[in-house]
Amino acid sequence: MNHSKLPPYPLIKIDTDKITANAKKIIRLCARRNISAYPVLKSMCGFLPAAAAAINAGPEGVFDSSARHLADISSAAGAAGIKRGLIKLMSESELKSSLDYLSEIDFFFVSDISHLKALAKFRPGARAVLMIDSGDLREGIPQHDLNNFLSSALKIKKINIYGAATNHACFSGIVPTAMIMDKFIESIEAAEKKHGIEFEMISGGNSSLLSLIEENQTNGRVNNIRTGEAVFLGSDVLTRRPVGWLEQNAFTVAAEIIECREKESILDGVRTQNAFNEVIDFAKRNIRPGAKTKRAILNLGRKHFYVNGIKPLEAGVYVVGASSDYLIADIGECGRRLKCGDTLEFALDYAALMSAMRGAGKYISYSLA
Repeated sequence: MNHSKLPPYPLIKIDTDKITANAKKIIRLCARRNISAYPVLKSMCGFLPAAAAAINAGPEGVFDSSARHLADISSAAGAAGIKRGLIKLMSESELKSSLDYLSEIDFFFVSDISHLKALAKFRPGARAVLMIDSGDLREGIPQHDLNNFLSSALKIKKINIYGAATNHACFSGIVPTAMIMDKFIESIEAAEKKHGIEFEMISGGNSSLLSLIEENQTNGRVNNIRTGEAVFLGSDVLTRRPVGWLEQNAFTVAAEIIECREKESILDGVRTQNAFNEVIDFAKRNIRPGAKTKRAILNLGRKHFYVNGIKPLEAGVYVVGASSDYLIADIGECGRRLKCGDTLEFALDYAALMSAMRGAGKYISYSLA
């Protein structure tokens, strides 16, 4: 559990069986629509024990935003023959710094001619997937500019234009609808006809596409999705609600109570920002000066990971806030008689998960189940 002589708490608990089960369910659902579901491993930040749990589901391929992490999965059980896609756009300097890993990558996402020229220089023969912007307003070739882009891209002979992809609900929060997906496919098919090519991979989006797939409303040309949050958290990307047929809480964090006593909920006086430029809103829980409650201080803080994205798993426990070293919880309504040395457990959202995985085994202990 703790090979670096880290303190036992805080502790990231990882249920690898839940991760594998989620990946298998998603892969099976998508396969019924002739869609390959590739787990996106980037939220694992190279933490191989958790990434391997998704790989053990037997996907056709995986995606990550790190060339090194994609190369590292070769040591994971069941990784033989799995395709690897780099979904982060890579500048020339990034590709140059990743030369040792580029041969391990099967295809690269691109959205600019400079990306293709750099690939031709450092990874000749690479397969490129064109990222097309269909509403997220993040990276991507505008749909109206796809033909012009391809006219230039196809002149770069050392690169194979392998596929096209789009994305939703990551930046702008645009929900992928059947109409949006049909328009995306229309632009692709028009470009294929004009240039006499055929895209092998049509990656229609991330976990936000699962509801369309469930309802069989996805355009038939879509043959791939990239799924991360649904695999690792079992949640709906669009609503952040649990998906009923998936497992939740594959990742939780346990922290130890190091102080536990009755305190005033809030004091009278002028209040300003705390050390993290926040003004704590006590009014949202109807807390008034003079009221007292039981307060627990836990050994989990912002130095460990992004603790803003955690939720107590025990009824009657409320997170008030956090500092560098401590999490402050109101436990006045908890049915359990808590004391110093007891532990509380919390679920993680996607932001908390990603930051926690960066520190697992380095700055914070972990356990595998």
